[in-house]
Amino acid sequence: GTEISLTATPAEHYHFVQWSNGATAATYTFTLTGDTTLTAEFAINQHTVTVGEAENGSVKVAVNGKDTTATTFDYGTVLTLTAMANVSYSFDQWSDGNTESPRVITLTENISITAIFKQDAATQLLEATTETKVQKVMRNGQVFIIRNGNTYDLTGRKTE
Repeated sequence: GTEISLTATPAEHYHFVQWSNGATAATYTFTLTGDTTLTAEFAINQHTVTVGEAENGSVKVAVNGKDTTATTFDYGTVLTLTAMANVSYSFDQWSDGNTESPRVITLTENISITAIFKQDAATQLLEATTETKVQKVMRNGQVFIIRNGNTYDLTGRKTE
C-alpha cells in the first residue's frame, strides 16, 4: 500500500526510453501491492547529418571505412566526409570554412554541411574566351593556356 516514486536519470549522451512495464514517463509513481521489479530502459542519443547538394561534385560519407547513405548516427560516431569534384573542378572548402578533405568528424550534435567546389583556372580561361583559337601547350613539363595571344599558367596568371 506504500506509494513509490521512481525517477530514471540517464547518463550523459543517453535518454530515457521507458520502464520495463511500458510506462514512458521518466518519473513513475505507483502503489506497491507486492514484490515489483521495474527496469529503466535507456538509449544513446542520435544525431542527424545533412549533407547539402553540392554543385560540381559530390560527398561520400563513411563510418569505419565503409560508405553509408544513413543520415542518423549514435552520439560519438566517427564519420569521414570526402569531397569528390567533377571534372574541371576542385574542392575548395566545406560550408563551415574547413578545407580538409577527407574530413573526420566525431558526431556530438546535428550537423548540416555542404562541399563547395571551384572551377579549375585552366577551364575558366578556356570557357571565358570568345576566340576560336585557344591552345593548351606544354613547356618544360608545365601546361599553359594561350588565349588572344597571351600565355597563362594553370592558376590563371598571365605569364611572359
